[in-house]
Amino acid sequence: MVRRTSKKSKAQIITIDLTRLTKDGLVVLQQYVEHGQRLPTVSSRTSYRDIWRHTQKFNRARKSMASLSSKVMVSSREAIKLYSPERLSLPKPQMTAFLETQSRLVDDLLDECDKLVRVCSEFEKESERDGVKLKEEVARLKVATNAQERRDLLLEHDRAMPVVSQVKDVFTELSDGLKAIQHELTFISESSSAPNFDRILYVWKAVLSSGIQLVV
Repeated sequence: MVRRTSKKSKAQIITIDLTRLTKDGLVVLQQYVEHGQRLPTVSSRTSYRDIWRHTQKFNRARKSMASLSSKVMVSSREAIKLYSPERLSLPKPQMTAFLETQSRLVDDLLDECDKLVRVCSEFEKESERDGVKLKEEVARLKVATNAQERRDLLLEHDRAMPVVSQVKDVFTELSDGLKAIQHELTFISESSSAPNFDRILYVWKAVLSSGIQLVV
């Protein structure tokens, strides 16, 4: 079945801005994540163990981010064929089956997207706590072993945190776009008027394809 949403009105056209996230920003984030995974983890009394653990968990999720981004780009490219004018003339049973298939696809993408939003939110909160502890160590251990590494790590941390927020925003906005598509699929399936794919194509082609490839 197509996911149930309100059928009182169509979803409004939304604008999704994915231009804030840049390739340079992702490089900055990658540097911090990779540095965090190289840290010695023998001592639980320093920030190192938590940073190592949190960056390792986030790095594992990056494969899921790349996978979802690829799926979205493929769906965006295929949308013009899937939602063709010829499809509008399908008999009711075939149209219903088509809409349900597309709804399941969007459901799956939404589930993946929401999981990644949670991963980014958790990493953001964990990293904020890690940064506080690391900053205290930098102030206290100015001439101790690994003092320079701590300073370098803190600099990388502070530069990476805005990028984490941007990555989270990308998947949050992607989720909004998928929900708009899902809303429209529901509206079409429940409407007695002639179907129209314009809004769905708008989101797939003009919006979702504009920047999600950065996460790959």
